[in-house]
Amino acid sequence: MVVHATDQPGTDCLVAGALGEALAGGTQLSLFRLAPAGATFRSVGCTEHATQEGTLQANGMFWLERAGRSVATLDRLPGAALRTATVVSANLTILDGQHVEALHRWVRERGALWATVVEVAAGFDVYLGPPSDGRRLIKRLLVRDAYGRLPPIDVGDLVPDVAHIFQGLAVMAPTVPVGPQPRIVVVGHKAHFAQIYPAVLASLGDAADQLGMAPAVSCVAHQDIADGGWTSVLKDADGLVLPGGTDMSQVEGQIAAATAALEQDLPTLGLCLGMQTMTTAFLRRSCGLTGTHLEETTPDAPTLSFIRLRDSDGRPLHYLGEREMVVRPNTRLAALYQKPGAVERLNHRYHLNPDLIPVLEQRGLTVSATTADTGVAEAAEVPGRLFFLGIQGHPELRSRRFAPHPAVVGLLREAAKIGR
Repeated sequence: MVVHATDQPGTDCLVAGALGEALAGGTQLSLFRLAPAGATFRSVGCTEHATQEGTLQANGMFWLERAGRSVATLDRLPGAALRTATVVSANLTILDGQHVEALHRWVRERGALWATVVEVAAGFDVYLGPPSDGRRLIKRLLVRDAYGRLPPIDVGDLVPDVAHIFQGLAVMAPTVPVGPQPRIVVVGHKAHFAQIYPAVLASLGDAADQLGMAPAVSCVAHQDIADGGWTSVLKDADGLVLPGGTDMSQVEGQIAAATAALEQDLPTLGLCLGMQTMTTAFLRRSCGLTGTHLEETTPDAPTLSFIRLRDSDGRPLHYLGEREMVVRPNTRLAALYQKPGAVERLNHRYHLNPDLIPVLEQRGLTVSATTADTGVAEAAEVPGRLFFLGIQGHPELRSRRFAPHPAVVGLLREAAKIGR
């Protein structure tokens, strides 16, 4: 039982996930987030984690998914005997006193280990039982890296009197970057990626580890753009990430950033909403359709780049969960995936307007992946550019330590070649 009191969705389950990663060397591991009656955070955008099965959960579930094969949110603690090693993450910020007492009772009845996470200015201390007892579980302070991740935990980090509980602990030596340091700009507030939605920065870190790089990541929100606009911001950058999200106020800022990236031939990766904005930028700049907008933000625009998903009877659809993709041969995406099909994690209600695909392809943009069952466009790229690729899904959610998403790896690899 890992008990943490945090009001930041981006750190919820963080320490529980790190302990789970360490224990994942075993054959089976179950991880749970306790959220009675759907208890969650009140901040906007805190429930955007799309699960494999097709539900939306609190963003901290990302940290648990990185650690285990079996991950779920529980309304109540498991009543039956547990058959596998289990980590339960409980956040006292969203639980009442009755639930906290239930936690104590559950731990006592099963002889389970109680770990308390205490946040300090520099990171996280982890104690056995209440911190007032002064018994540590992990000897060192856990400090998040530049990508918001905790470093791997190994048996040497545990106090000797509990190390025997973690038999078979996986040893995961952190990667020491020795290669290039490309400058990557991520559109959005740094606080959002650190405190609310951590998957974007973590996926960059996972890709950097594989490549032995140490990219310098800067988060720039459209509200902070000064004179010179995105052209000035990106002139010294080596790569650009256009993330997803429900904040539609960022749409025009992302379109402006994508336009500047097109003009500078800057390697660019779009994630979900990012694919929508970069494709809209291409329609405006390269196809002459300057009045193009998203239906979600400007439904009366003369040209709609992305329109509402609907079934054959006109009823609205929501693509949520993992879905099979057909990848177009001889595209950059096919080279990244290295196979004709792929699975992506989806969470979208709008899709590329099929009526615009002929003009897009005539002007140099290629639809490089579609859903296997419905043929909906799920990825687009511009072959004539160094790297200009958008994926309608959420590649960042499928990233893992030592198993990054190939599209994020591809962006960093191309960015490292520039050295502006």
